[in-house]
Amino acid sequence: MTQTENSPTPPADLAPSTWWLYLPVFLGLWICFVVGAVALGGTGFIHPETHSFLPHYLSGRPFWELVFDNRITEWGNYQARELAFVVDYFDCQCIAWCAVHGHPHLFAASHYLLLLVSGFALWRICAAHLRLGHPVALGFALLLWTAPTALFYTSFYRSAKVAVLTASLCTIWAWFSIANARHGSRPAPFWKYPLFALCAFCMPMLDKMGLAFLCMLCAFLACNWWRSRSRTDAGLLAMGAVAFVAAIVHGWWAGPALTLALNHYRAGTEYSSLPLGEMAAAPARLGRVIVAGALFTVDSFRFVLGNLPAGLALAVGYGVWRSLPRDGAQAGPLRRFTSPAWVFVIGVLAIFGLYVVMLLRFESMLSNEHRRVFYSYPVAGLWLVLVAVAAHEAVNRYGANGMRFVRISVLLCVIGALYAAQEHRFMMRHGKYEPYYANAANCVAALRPAALANSGLTREEAARLLATSPLPGDGLITDIRQDRVYLALAAKCAPR
Repeated sequence: MTQTENSPTPPADLAPSTWWLYLPVFLGLWICFVVGAVALGGTGFIHPETHSFLPHYLSGRPFWELVFDNRITEWGNYQARELAFVVDYFDCQCIAWCAVHGHPHLFAASHYLLLLVSGFALWRICAAHLRLGHPVALGFALLLWTAPTALFYTSFYRSAKVAVLTASLCTIWAWFSIANARHGSRPAPFWKYPLFALCAFCMPMLDKMGLAFLCMLCAFLACNWWRSRSRTDAGLLAMGAVAFVAAIVHGWWAGPALTLALNHYRAGTEYSSLPLGEMAAAPARLGRVIVAGALFTVDSFRFVLGNLPAGLALAVGYGVWRSLPRDGAQAGPLRRFTSPAWVFVIGVLAIFGLYVVMLLRFESMLSNEHRRVFYSYPVAGLWLVLVAVAAHEAVNRYGANGMRFVRISVLLCVIGALYAAQEHRFMMRHGKYEPYYANAANCVAALRPAALANSGLTREEAARLLATSPLPGDGLITDIRQDRVYLALAAKCAPR
């Protein structure tokens, strides 16, 4: 094909032998993200549930008992996400180690490491498989790192949401690596298939949203196989089915059995069922959560794309739909229905339905803060990949002009995300999280070596006070010796 101004000419920086030249740039951007997040976070915050979680992981009980003790980690609502609790455990050990060595903080090390992995996966998806060029691919990684959750939800609480984002991006990366290999001279090596299944299985092991992602993934793989009937797609569908079956077996049988064996009580799995009775019994509430689910869906999309206004975000979504391939009128209805453009629509509706179900289970998550952070972040990787696929189609259709448009658009989104950081910071520090930040500042100040020495508190006394201290509410803690996070760490680093 003769290359013209509008031909889909791949950028020169896509040669496989040159990607590593951009690795220092990628790592430099990640370091800038870490420094910026720490600076914006200050001393961080202490979520009320952290007063239960952190002392739990520092209690000294056997490791597997801690991980499977869902009466504390899940408040008795078993959700089969023990892999996230493994990450939480090591976050707490890191926080305690730093406190013992005179550098108290409340940041989750896993937050930055998981986002390093997820950013790398997104970069490779965009650069190697969607052929958008390294500057654009790094721009997408920056959009992931400048989202509100990445910058402001850095304190220890739960790693589940960021971890399931990472697992989903690794799953997508593995899928691209296998699916795109069929266009080359050799198929993908066999070992990539079980790796794909492992990444897919990790999603529900990290968070209940991951089980919904796995269901959507299996539906997507089934559509691909039905359309192509290729051995590659059949293998991917088989691996997706293996991951799904393994998740069901663990969530409904193996996990509860391990809980009973290790902690001697039965895990309640009622929370994992769909609240169909609640929907029928309270239609007015269902109407509220449907509206709230739409807000969550739009906000999860617009915040990760640089805090776009809602109307512009909807226009971008429409543009994504228009750019994706679809079958013409000559194809049958089912084949048109399973074309990429309509699979995108079904995926958006599935994410909307996921948020509706989550709100039925926990309506309090509808807040200005949680629409920005935590609950909205796991789908960020899906949104960014879909936008990147649309950008790939634009470059294929419009060539160099399309590439210029994509580069300018991604740059503007990154600028918008950086500019919006001040708004997100104000919202986090002056809303319901205001006392959480104040409690963290008081806790970190009281844990500094000089303050601990002047307090007269010993490790033994801190452990005794912790054993009898009640869980605090959502407000400001006025007596530091009633702060369970402070007491749990003081029991490790105070003078003997």
